[in-house]
Amino acid sequence: MQVELTAAKPTEVEADVLAMAAGGLGVRKLDALFEGRLARAAASADPVAVVPVTREVRARNIALVKLDAAEPGNLQLAAAQAVRAH
Repeated sequence: MQVELTAAKPTEVEADVLAMAAGGLGVRKLDALFEGRLARAAASADPVAVVPVTREVRARNIALVKLDAAEPGNLQLAAAQAVRAH
């Protein structure tokens, strides 16, 4: 399994799983494409919610990971949780 961190737009990423911060701006921006499915899934992320993708983006699934802003290294933890969930 290969894990990459990128600053690319979520609509430009081709991947099996695209992991995003559940409460992040990126999720709010993409949610219109998903007709509210991302926001609903992000609200129930404990700590991860996986949303299947049909045609909205190039990734096959989106893993929404709840991040604790007070936790140092939360990006590494989020990546590990997303990998475990998939």
